Amino acid sequence: MKFFNTKYRMYIDECGNTDYGNLDGMERYLTLCGVIIPTEYKLTLDFKLNQLKERIFNFDIDCEHWSLHKKDAVNKINYYNVLNDDNIKKLYNKLLLELLKDIPMTIIAVVIDKKSLKEKYGNLVKHPYHYALENLMKRYILFLFGNKSVGDVLIENRSKQNNLELKEYFRNICDNGTIGRNGKIDIDSTKFHKCLTSIEIKIETKEDNVAGLQIADCISSVMRNHILVANNINTSIHDGFWKEIDKVINPKIRVSDNGIQKGFGTILIQ
Repeated sequence: MKFFNTKYRMYIDECGNTDYGNLDGMERYLTLCGVIIPTEYKLTLDFKLNQLKERIFNFDIDCEHWSLHKKDAVNKINYYNVLNDDNIKKLYNKLLLELLKDIPMTIIAVVIDKKSLKEKYGNLVKHPYHYALENLMKRYILFLFGNKSVGDVLIENRSKQNNLELKEYFRNICDNGTIGRNGKIDIDSTKFHKCLTSIEIKIETKEDNVAGLQIADCISSVMRNHILVANNINTSIHDGFWKEIDKVINPKIRVSDNGIQKGFGTILIQ
């Protein structure tokens, strides 16, 4: 029998390539960012995000279906070409920061150093996306269990083959638990089945205009930078507006009982 105080959904966005092809520069890192939001807040979040779109981009909720996307914002293309106007850009930044501050979310992010792992394990290295997902799920289950709550997981659509492989891997985690560094199960399947309302990972497309996925997209690269800076890997990548976002979301990152982020809400795997 399941137990819960609140029901949550974790929205996951990736930052970086999910293979071991290009390991130069920032491409060596893959980040999975999980944004955990109470499902009862979904309608409020939809409303607030649509308000922002309407005010900045003249978005028509009845006729248009498009998602905020950080790459378009950086390059000021498509709908984001309005940000070439400095006054609109300032207003957009202000409204986005206010929105991120208001959302009752908990953030967990995993950064995989693909280059380091490839050098260490060679052909035996795990699939980077799956490895990151497994570590993200560990913390999510501990979050749910600690809050006597239940939840599910939603990601953005990938390729058909990637979706099939991911669904299978997700079910395997749920049915068999996760393996710790000692090679033994550290979170068994009982906790997964008790805390998850579904052992099927949910997948939606950008066209579905899922607010939680858009928020995860807005902060995934910020969380990557946050983790790299915190681990003294690269201290020159976290300036400008991204630093403002970091200040707003920092209090929302999952921490231990005594306030430690590392290993709890921020995970670096090398």
